[in-house]
Amino acid sequence: GVGGGVGKGGGGVTVIYTDGSMRGKQPLERLATYAWVIPMPADRVPGSDPDGWRCVAGGGVVHGPPQQLCSLRAELNAVLSAVMYLVMVEWETPVKIYLDNQGVAYDGWHEGLTEGDWMDPNKMIKTKHADMWATLEWWRLRLKCDMELAWHPGHPERRLGEDFRKWGVQDAGNWIADKVADDMYGR
Repeated sequence: GVGGGVGKGGGGVTVIYTDGSMRGKQPLERLATYAWVIPMPADRVPGSDPDGWRCVAGGGVVHGPPQQLCSLRAELNAVLSAVMYLVMVEWETPVKIYLDNQGVAYDGWHEGLTEGDWMDPNKMIKTKHADMWATLEWWRLRLKCDMELAWHPGHPERRLGEDFRKWGVQDAGNWIADKVADDMYGR
């Protein structure tokens, strides 16, 4: 498996940052993208400066009818894509996924449903974007590690200004994920 010493936060936890992005105000004009990043010490990335950091990242366009697209669905795609990556590479260390969408961080498993309820159509259908939550649960059950979702306010450039030296680690991670999600438009 993969995961030891990569993108570690405190206590041997791998930290992942996700972001969903949506453009267009009118339902038929909406476009959405998503991204995730895992900061890695550069000594784990061949050909990199051993004193620096690099990121493993992924992202894409959220597909579906434009009237169904929203920031929550975009963020769910980001978390889902990150979890799919972790499953595919057989990630072993616990992960903490930071995201700036409170609906994803605090709802879902926290809506009073137990984790197993996501596979019960009579219970999950009452939840917004139940298809996404059920798919995420299917993949989460295949993880070889524990996973935690955590909210952190997004857009540090708006909240704290453009001077990144005033940002915390989670601010920088969110900003990078936001930029990767922006790069997914037009793909």
